[in-house]
Amino acid sequence: MVNLNDVDLSKVEPKKRFGPLPVGNYLATIAETKREPMRSGNGDKLELTFVILEASTGNGEFVGRRLWESLNLWHNNPETSKIAWSEMAAISQACGKATLQDSSELH
Repeated sequence: MVNLNDVDLSKVEPKKRFGPLPVGNYLATIAETKREPMRSGNGDKLELTFVILEASTGNGEFVGRRLWESLNLWHNNPETSKIAWSEMAAISQACGKATLQDSSELH
């Protein structure tokens, strides 16, 4: 057990929990991409980190918020890969890219 007798939490702002973003329009950037092996051993996934730059809802509270997406692009199941590549195409088009050589082109 740890003695916390000298800690006064009445002056500390409680950490806000992040829930889903409300429906709205968001301008975001892709800050990071990396290829990672899946824990299941069924292939590799592309991990994307998005950062909100502007939001049509709220009072700026969502600006700077990070969101993550995992795309199972290199999955052993062809249908799973097909769905992931379809999602990747939508992200690529939103970034104005019809073709890619490297995921860093999305940043």
